[in-house]
Amino acid sequence: MRMMIDDLGFAQIERVRFNLGLSKEDMSSLLGVSRQTYYNWSHGGSIKEAHRVLARLTEVANVVRDYDWSSVAATKTTSAQRKHELLALLDGEQ
Repeated sequence: MRMMIDDLGFAQIERVRFNLGLSKEDMSSLLGVSRQTYYNWSHGGSIKEAHRVLARLTEVANVVRDYDWSSVAATKTTSAQRKHELLALLDGEQ
């Protein structure tokens, strides 16, 4: 089932990205999609596996909620470092 990105709330995804201090490239990696897919979403493109992206966003939200993300992010100076930390937390490495 294909859904329009508006159904997912792309503006909300961008707000999350901004609040996490991630680049668009790092956010696309975190969500498991290509940069081109993320770019297409930003221009109103559709998404095939909306349920998978929503599940990943939920995982990210849970990590941010469960850890003091503001203190974690403060120690990570680049978007790539913040993405790496989020991935480690999502994968249960820390």
